[in-house]
Amino acid sequence: MPELWDAIVIGGGPAGLTAGGVLSRAGRRCLLLEREGLGGKARHLERIENLPGFPIGISGRALMNRYRRCAAAWGLVVRRAEATRLGRLPKGFSVTTPSGTLWGRSVLLCTGTRFKRWSNLDGGEIPVFASAFSQARSFEGRKVAVVGGGESAMHQSLRLAGHAKTVYLIHRGRALRGIELLRRRLAQRPNVRVFPESELFPGTRGTVRVRGRAQDRSLAVSAVFALIGQEPELSLLREGRAPSGVFIAGDARPGTRRQIAAATGDAMRAAMECEEFLSGR
Repeated sequence: MPELWDAIVIGGGPAGLTAGGVLSRAGRRCLLLEREGLGGKARHLERIENLPGFPIGISGRALMNRYRRCAAAWGLVVRRAEATRLGRLPKGFSVTTPSGTLWGRSVLLCTGTRFKRWSNLDGGEIPVFASAFSQARSFEGRKVAVVGGGESAMHQSLRLAGHAKTVYLIHRGRALRGIELLRRRLAQRPNVRVFPESELFPGTRGTVRVRGRAQDRSLAVSAVFALIGQEPELSLLREGRAPSGVFIAGDARPGTRRQIAAATGDAMRAAMECEEFLSGR
């Protein structure tokens, strides 16, 4: 018979660790499933400087370690596993993983976001990735291109710049959309070249083509990182909406501001609503 939990949290970023910790502290038998490393995208940020309580900032890894230790102290159980299917039961839900099926009276989806599919280089010989955080060290001393003009593209360009020989940041807008602090740091990196009002297309023999209002040129790169637009990762909701007993928190909830503080607060809201559901209130 599958294990039965009061709540199963899917996703181990700031929202998942917060929701799972709060429910565990309330005395609920709570399990968190995370397919990669705890901390989500936040753990890869070199410096987080917009979080109250940290006037000089804190690294993403250090902050997520604090979240992890706090959740563990409150009794949260964590397992490294990918949730591949969410099903309905007469009195709860089933969560399928590669190692078996779990049962939960409730489920919290803290699955974050995913970048929208970018097809400009489909079928080409240059690899295209949707995240630079886990790949940056693989391109030590090489040239790479980043597509996107938002804060995610800027953060990940900075991460790549610490390893790659050259980072080409290509975006369609007249100016990057991130905060001034990120724009200033990119400008201080001599190996980052920004191409505004431009798009990327296939080239020939290991190159890509940058086309814009003021330029049309080829670039030799080893990889492209397509960081264009994010959307909630809710593929487990096959019906397209969350039934009673399933709660969405953090970046996965449509309309939520993608900031760690916002994800943390939203996860506390979801955990409190889940506790009310479990209590029958």
